[in-house]
Amino acid sequence: MSFLKCYSVSNCIFRIPLRQIGIICPILTEPGHRWSILRAQYLSSSSTPTSSPLPVTNDAALPLKENAVHDRLIWKLEVHCEGHEKSVLESYSRFMAMTCAHLGINAQPVQFGTPTHERLTLLKSIHIHGKHRVQYEMQTYPMTLTLHHLTGSTADTFLEYTQRMCPEGMAMRVTEHQLRQFPTATMHVLRDARATRSSEQPSLHR
Repeated sequence: MSFLKCYSVSNCIFRIPLRQIGIICPILTEPGHRWSILRAQYLSSSSTPTSSPLPVTNDAALPLKENAVHDRLIWKLEVHCEGHEKSVLESYSRFMAMTCAHLGINAQPVQFGTPTHERLTLLKSIHIHGKHRVQYEMQTYPMTLTLHHLTGSTADTFLEYTQRMCPEGMAMRVTEHQLRQFPTATMHVLRDARATRSSEQPSLHR
């Protein structure tokens, strides 16, 4: 359901979705005036009003100030996958490499680790015939893909797409290494240590 809101400006009715509502102000052009929405950054409609245009104030001409949202800076993203079928794991690794190439992500070649084999020897029947036994084996093949220097939004898009296409019977573990600023207390300690070191250097040269 789309919610619309109507505005009547100079005998012209504009039906604008709520998500695109911004400051409506006239732009002087020839032969008439065009009405635009500053926040949406594009013209909603174009018309020539029959009456005199509304005066433009300084507050309406200024764009809205929105709070800046800082994205995460990821230095390294490690995607570790484990599966029981080597062919399925290799196919999924090619799919992730192709996704990185299309998104322009700096990715290292996929590394396949040493597989592990776990064997269990159990009775063939439930509680009798102790000499008749059967052996079960579980094979696990690991794979690691490392991505470097990407933002949080790009990482979220990549992980959402690849996890939706993850085959059945495969486990995935993601490790994210972020770049963050030091806390304020740590910054003060580093600044004092740097000032102390700079003050001691001239005395050492003497």
